Parts: sequence; C-alpha cells; structure tokens
Amino acid sequence: MLPVACIHESQFMRHIGTIPDLEKAQLFVDYLAANKIDAINDSQGSEWAIWVRDEDSLVQSRELLQNFLADPTQPEFEEKAAPIRAARKQAQELLIRKADEAVRGKSAGSVQGATETGAGSATDATADSVATQQPLTMAQMTKRAPLTMTIIYICMFVFFTTQFGSNMRSISMESFAFCNPHRVNEAAWQDSADGMTDIRRGEFWRLVTPSFLHFGLAHIGLNLFFLFQLGRIFEVRNNTARMALILLLCAIAGNIGQYLCDGWPLFGGLSGAVSGLLAFISVRMVTKPNEGPKIAPLAVLMILLSIGLAGSVDQLANDTIGNDIKIANWAQLFGVVTGAILAVAMPKKVEVEAEAAFTDAKA
Repeated sequence: MLPVACIHESQFMRHIGTIPDLEKAQLFVDYLAANKIDAINDSQGSEWAIWVRDEDSLVQSRELLQNFLADPTQPEFEEKAAPIRAARKQAQELLIRKADEAVRGKSAGSVQGATETGAGSATDATADSVATQQPLTMAQMTKRAPLTMTIIYICMFVFFTTQFGSNMRSISMESFAFCNPHRVNEAAWQDSADGMTDIRRGEFWRLVTPSFLHFGLAHIGLNLFFLFQLGRIFEVRNNTARMALILLLCAIAGNIGQYLCDGWPLFGGLSGAVSGLLAFISVRMVTKPNEGPKIAPLAVLMILLSIGLAGSVDQLANDTIGNDIKIANWAQLFGVVTGAILAVAMPKKVEVEAEAAFTDAKA
C-alpha cells in the first residue's frame, strides 16, 4: 500500500547519543559494526545522531560511545574499523567501475551485477560483524512494542465477542460502550437523552473504551493495520509510557468530541487515537526531527482518508441492516487536533533520558 511504502523508518531503532563530526560518527558506526552491532548515523542539526537496531545491544553501545567520546583518537577505533571501511571502499569502487562499463556499452546488465557483487563483497567481509535481521515472531513483537500489540489483541477480542460489533447485548458491548446500550433503549432515554449518564456515575473508563469497539471488517482492519505500522515503530523509538499518554488523551478527546458533535452515545472506533498519533508524528517531523518514523505528507493524507473511508463504508452497511451504532468519524478530527497540540506542547525526548536509562541498565 502507498502509505506504508512512504514510511521511511522500516526498522526498530534506539537513539544512543550524538557525535558532533560526520567523519567521527561514521568511524564510530564502523567500529560498532566491527563489534557485531548494526547501527547508522543520521543528521540532527549540527550533530550526528547514532541509532542502534538491536535493543539487546543498547547497554554495550552506550558504553562504547562513552569511551569513544572521551578520546576518539585512540588507535583501537581506527584499527578495529579498518576491515569494515576497506570492504565498503572496495564495494563502492566496484560499483563505479561496473557502472562505467555499462555506460560504455560493455555490459548491458552490469549495473545489476555490480549491485549484487558489491553487496556480496561487503557482506563477505563483514558477515561476522553485522547482525542479520530476521523477521520478528509475534512474541518478539509483543516484547518490543507491548502497548501496540496489547491494543491490537484487545480490539480483536472485543470485535469477536461482540459478533463483529453487532451484538448490543454482549458483555463486551455493555462494558465498553460510551453508554450502556440497555439505557438507550429505556423509555426515559428520550426524556433525559444524556449519553454521559454512566460516566457521571463514576464509570470513567467509558471515556476510553469505545475506541476498542469496531463495527465492520474494513473499520477494524484499517485501524489496526495503521496502528501496527505506526505504533510499533513509534513505541520503540520513543517509549511505551510516552505513546500511552498520547493515545489515551487522543482517545478521550476523540470520544467526547464524537458524542458532543453527534449526540448519539453508541459509537466506536480506534480512528481518534490512531489519527492523533499520526498527527503527533507529522508535527514532530517538523519541530523535533529524529524522534520517530518519517512519513511523506501524501502518505499522511492517504492514511487519514483511508481510515475515514473505511468508517463510512461500514457505517453505510450498518445503517442498511438497522444497527443503531455510529462509526466514530468525528473522533478522527478531534484526535488529529489533540495529537497536533500534544506534539507542540510535549517536551523533547532529551539526551538526559538516555543517560538515565544507561545508568540504570549498568546498575
């Protein structure tokens, strides 16, 4: 899908610190590779951020970075990184030579061959120095992004226990809805018409739990798909507590906004929280780069339209069969506004946090 293809950050990564000079940053990345730690450097203003792919290598990586920053001129760094640098230079020279041959017509397929051969040369020289990235199992994914996966599991459980969102009498529907469906059917409902009755009585979880309700395959499918694509990367790049706060506030704002604008308390959908997270990421790409995944502006628009369209399709289907429920499309708008406000108001994830985590890990 186009939105996913435009998400540039395709791997889980952790920020371990910055180095002021590009040449030294590349030297340190090569040094990490020689220590079997896969890492990259990325521009961050006037400095270069160091990102490590393997979470299990965080403590060692930060310790090596501290040693490097203390004295980057130590011979050990150049000596250990030398084979990595030599392999890269050899691969680059081979690519240039093969490309030059292709331009002169000596080999029509040499560009592709150069890519394969160059990659093979670098891989042979560094096979023991770069960790191989394997697809993650569900258990590993849950360990790395526990909040994202837990939300997905809950939504799927609720979806099936409410019979795809159609059973108003199910325990899940009565417990998760903004207002108990039985109350809506009471004769007094038309007189009071207060969808926040249960919340006023102390059932405050209902401000959040409608987000777990879904009323069609397209509705739940796209919401969970985009949560998985955005949430798992954001959660690892930042932290679980930070993401939980963003999703919680966006969900509450979205659900309250949905009720106030529509007036009907039987609604559901994760679109408010997902759209809020997307808005947060989009704004932070401008105000605080290097904190999370980078998404093309067109992809942001496509994701929002996809979520809204899926909700509209399932809303039409539910209206046709007479279900008295609403897809929370207003929640999407309120979620976007809340996410953007949080992106501006929430402080930057400063280096002090990384230092504290490093100290705790060492202890």
